[in-house]
Amino acid sequence: MVVILALLYKVGTLKSREREYSEFVRRAEKREAMHEQRYRELLDNASDIVYTLDLEGRLMTWSKAGEMITGYGQRELFQKDLAELVPAERREAARAWIRQTAEGRGPATFELVVTAKDGNPVILDVSTRAITRDGGFVGVLGFARDITERKRSEEEAQRAREAAEAASRLKSEFLANMSHEIRTPMNGILGMTELALETNLSKEQREFLEMVKMSADSLLDIINDILDFSKIEVGKLELDASPFNLRHLLETTLKLLMIRARQKGLHLTCEVDPRVPDGLLGDSTRLRQVLMNLAGNAIKFTENGSIQVGVQTAAISRDEAVLRFEVRDTGIGIPPEKQQIIFEAFTQADGSTTRKYGGTGLGLTITKKLVNMMGGEINVQSEAGQGSIFSFALPFPLTQSLPREKAKEEESVFDSRMGAPGTLELPAPPKRGDAPLRILLAEDNPANQKLILYLLEKQGCTLEVANDGKEALALVEKAGPDGFDLILMDIQMPYLNGFEVTRIIRQNERESRSHLPIIALTAHAMKGDREKCLEAGMDAYISKPIDREELFQIVERFASGSLERPLPSPETFSRPEVLDTAECLARVGGNSQLIGELAELFLQACPRLLEELNQAVVDQDRERLQNIAHTVKSSAGNLSGKAALRAAQNLEWEASCGDFEAIDRACGNLAHEIERLRPILADLVKGGHPETEPALLP
Repeated sequence: MVVILALLYKVGTLKSREREYSEFVRRAEKREAMHEQRYRELLDNASDIVYTLDLEGRLMTWSKAGEMITGYGQRELFQKDLAELVPAERREAARAWIRQTAEGRGPATFELVVTAKDGNPVILDVSTRAITRDGGFVGVLGFARDITERKRSEEEAQRAREAAEAASRLKSEFLANMSHEIRTPMNGILGMTELALETNLSKEQREFLEMVKMSADSLLDIINDILDFSKIEVGKLELDASPFNLRHLLETTLKLLMIRARQKGLHLTCEVDPRVPDGLLGDSTRLRQVLMNLAGNAIKFTENGSIQVGVQTAAISRDEAVLRFEVRDTGIGIPPEKQQIIFEAFTQADGSTTRKYGGTGLGLTITKKLVNMMGGEINVQSEAGQGSIFSFALPFPLTQSLPREKAKEEESVFDSRMGAPGTLELPAPPKRGDAPLRILLAEDNPANQKLILYLLEKQGCTLEVANDGKEALALVEKAGPDGFDLILMDIQMPYLNGFEVTRIIRQNERESRSHLPIIALTAHAMKGDREKCLEAGMDAYISKPIDREELFQIVERFASGSLERPLPSPETFSRPEVLDTAECLARVGGNSQLIGELAELFLQACPRLLEELNQAVVDQDRERLQNIAHTVKSSAGNLSGKAALRAAQNLEWEASCGDFEAIDRACGNLAHEIERLRPILADLVKGGHPETEPALLP
């Protein structure tokens, strides 16, 4: 009986456990069904595609978003290779990604282009991860977002940017071409008119020619205003800072206006506070333009009385001075309600002034923009009939400050010069030693040829003329390395332009180790044109219409002393990209003695570096070339020798790439830049002072 009861109890227990297990299974199945339902709801409601793949890349699950985006449903794709949706050329790559992801080593995110059911491409941003079970990889879980529209918008924006950039380039090219086409004939008109005025003329003939010159000068002013305004509009007008002497700039600027003032019976004066420092760092060309515009306007709109230009020290520290410039006149004045619109483009205070006084209405617009770019604001105080005061304050880093006594002396000399009548003195005929300077003029414009021949032959030079680039190159090759003392090189010529001729000459000079100075003559006046000329290997730059005094001065510099090391003044053709003295001085805290010591160390190392450079090229030793480039990069960088620094960086890059044709060019360029830097550094070592004589490249 006991046994039977025990068996019954055991059976009952087993049935109870069976019921419990059945209930557990039922609840588990219910939970799994709920999870499955939630998963399906997630798949059905997700805005992004959710999918799973097995280890072979076959589709196991596919959300409704996948069907909406691609047109393919779950049943159509189930157990199919998902890579079949990818264009044929990318299919194998897609399969490789899937395998790598399934193995836990593929890319976590990537972009994928698939072909929708309607044949259109769909761009997906895909995120994936491997599915693991019991420590092993069993498949791939992926999420894909449709970014087709975003990509299209980005592409459209990119096309719009490219179109805008292309339009800007076309506008810049148009401005450059317009500058050249207008300035070239203007050079002939102005130059020949000036020469004609120096001959014996009747009173009537002189009057007519003076009117021609006055009209041509006015036309040139209008051209310059339009070009400057256009450069501002396309963002091409930039500042070019270099050391300059403020009092010299004021003197030379106002001398140009003195004749106009005297012709109207006006008294033009300039007063400079003795505390104003002389050595400044800034864009002297643009400061001169601002002062010319303001003082020129003052003369134009003043019938009686005076024009006064003043400079005061607003603030000064060890490293910087803030200077206040002021231009006063006793002219027609400006009503208060018109004082703001005068700075707007193509606007003058009174429409009738355009007919009476001429001009484009752009001068003050350009002046305001230039003052703003230099860190200042321009202001005007005026009343109708009571004259005007235009003023602005600008900050300038200091490069050299004159002692107080010397500053006073300088100012008094400056004032006496400005107050007294006089004429500009031309330099003596340029010669090299006892022989006349022999110059090759490469110029295709007959008027320009005649003008330059007349000017320089009158100064005792001997000239040969080349009518195009090929002829210029042939004459140089025929004459040999000592045939010409310098070349005046036009940029736009038939057959070969000035850039191409210069590059060929410089390439040939690498073997002869000689250097023939080349001065660019160009009617281009856009930002970057000077840099293009110097980068091409030219030594200086003169823009057309040619200023004969500037022409004489530059030719004289190249004729005097060593032709291999001319030192133009910083206001003519400063070359901070070769040796930026202002930056170098700032780096060493103004210690010019330390600069000399660094220059001497560099010069001592140059022969060895050049020899090792040549040998490394012969041996095709890329590692050694990289080491040499790195050494030069460091040394040139310490001295702010920017051209040599860039050349060293270029060689270091080319040596790492291994293209020996490119390496050979880079080596030649580096050697060339070192050779151009050496004479400048040698001058510093001999006792040159970079604070007063910026090292400039021939």
